[in-house]
Amino acid sequence: MNVNVLIDSIVRQTTVLIAQLATSAGARAPLAHIANQVFVELARELRQQGLGQKVIADMFGMALRTYHAKVRRLSESSTDAGRSLWEAVFDYLQGKGTVPRAEVLRRFRNDDPAMVRAVLRDLVESGAVFASGRSDGTTYRVAGPDELAVPSAEREAGVCKLGYTARSSMRKTALPSARCRAVPGVLALVVGALGCTDSGAPADGAGGTSGQAASPSSSGGASTASSTASSTASSTASSTASSNGTIAASAGGGASASTGTGGGVASAGGSGGSSTGSGGASTGGSSGVGGGGTGGDSGRDAVLTFYFVDTEGGQSTLILLPNQQVLIVDTGNPGERDTGRIARVLTEELGKTHIDYLLTTHYDVDHWGGVPGLAEQFSVGQYLDHGDTVYDGGSAPAAYLELAQAGERRILEVGDEVELGEVTLDIVSSNAEVLSEPLPGVPDAANPHCEGAAVPSGNADENSSSVGFVLRFGSFEFLDLADLLFVLEDELACPVNLLGQVDLYLTTHHGLTRSGAPQLVAALEAQAAVMNNGPRKGGGGTTWDTLAAAPGGMEVWQLHRVLTADADQNAPVAQIANLEEGGADEAHYLRVVARSSGAFSVFNPRTELERQYPAR
Repeated sequence: MNVNVLIDSIVRQTTVLIAQLATSAGARAPLAHIANQVFVELARELRQQGLGQKVIADMFGMALRTYHAKVRRLSESSTDAGRSLWEAVFDYLQGKGTVPRAEVLRRFRNDDPAMVRAVLRDLVESGAVFASGRSDGTTYRVAGPDELAVPSAEREAGVCKLGYTARSSMRKTALPSARCRAVPGVLALVVGALGCTDSGAPADGAGGTSGQAASPSSSGGASTASSTASSTASSTASSTASSNGTIAASAGGGASASTGTGGGVASAGGSGGSSTGSGGASTGGSSGVGGGGTGGDSGRDAVLTFYFVDTEGGQSTLILLPNQQVLIVDTGNPGERDTGRIARVLTEELGKTHIDYLLTTHYDVDHWGGVPGLAEQFSVGQYLDHGDTVYDGGSAPAAYLELAQAGERRILEVGDEVELGEVTLDIVSSNAEVLSEPLPGVPDAANPHCEGAAVPSGNADENSSSVGFVLRFGSFEFLDLADLLFVLEDELACPVNLLGQVDLYLTTHHGLTRSGAPQLVAALEAQAAVMNNGPRKGGGGTTWDTLAAAPGGMEVWQLHRVLTADADQNAPVAQIANLEEGGADEAHYLRVVARSSGAFSVFNPRTELERQYPAR
């Protein structure tokens, strides 16, 4: 069973239903109830497939973070006070006919542009809105009465259907001959929660499959619901949703959970366990997600999650730390394209509005260019960089320095240890200097790959100033040397490999041949490498030869297919996030989830391929 496919399916199904509900009156009331029912049924199905309670709790963490990011879009629009952003955008489109994306963004200019674009995508996904064109040329229109997608659940005998009309505010209409108990699985519970009853009449509160659920009540904008699953579910849960639409769910017999204020999400993954979230933090219980995730009776293994964002030959890596803080390493190119892609991961995947640490490795524009745009949308806790000057002695970009000097800032030097909770960054290069002795625990032994190794000559530039680091999380180690040049890589590798072995390697300098010294790459003995290349930048040629020759069968994952190289100089197509360029580029990221044991997985959303790498 592909866990990620199952989670994505459930989140997608729930989101479609919420998108349709959000355009109707009273959408907030049943929201928590629907979510609670879906996730309870998901836990039951997972248990039936033999998954352990701890695994289920971890999966709830991933699913709830995604769900939480989507539900946040129901918060009040800053442009149209007193209305949800979803409802406001839908009604605007309905009143205007065909509308270009730029016009929608201008209309809702007081709202976060990334959130407006996300709402547009979800409305399209729901079937309520049609889109044509790509990127900034996209236009939108509301589906007509005969075009609107109607979700349904059918069986040979007995049918329960949900019908919606595009007229007015898309009010819910139950179709005749509805028999909800004839509908199996997750959809039966969703149908019941939406009010499809045995008589076919819509109910404003909750329906049941074979159990009963209390009607939601509203007080001061908050909704409260409790539900009992069908007799086959053997699981009960209760949830309390705060006024901004966040949820709590439980995965286990008799477990309960609640959300506090500020949009936190909490889940309990064991019998009798509980979690509480406040302001995005969670404490206690057997699984806390969406916030700090501290404490608990049995706890869950902390994980470290990387998102390698497609900046088409630039660089940006988002790292969700085990303490739920966010570290961003580089921000790609200036402009809406890269900034928007980074912002979407922050908001949609992580549900974040704050960047705790923003590390700029050096001042080439494809690494720092997105800083001003992100700083307009997100608060930044601390800026990290290599100093005020570039390699040739000139000043660092004024737009960057203005932000960094006005905020909290740390200039990184070789030998620094940056402590980020359970994660440590060992700084091995910075400001054209590199480490001169082995990292702690690395043997001071000759590197056999140095024998006969060539060191090409070349002019130094700002790439030489790159901040490079080894990230340590328990037994897991990850190397990022940014755009450090070949000659400095050689100093780290020869005559002694000062870095030791790592589990995951980010190819240096986008896979360009000015970097990627074979004597270093071979000595790392990484299990996997991620190449942050573009369709026509990096990869192929001698770079591919170096990666392919690395000992231990290192597997390569690419952000882009190299269009200038043959298939045998690219990773297997299933391990490439994006195959096209320009308007056809789908902007998929690569995601890595690592555990302190040293085990990790790499996931490609385009192909839904996920590969597990064991601890060594």
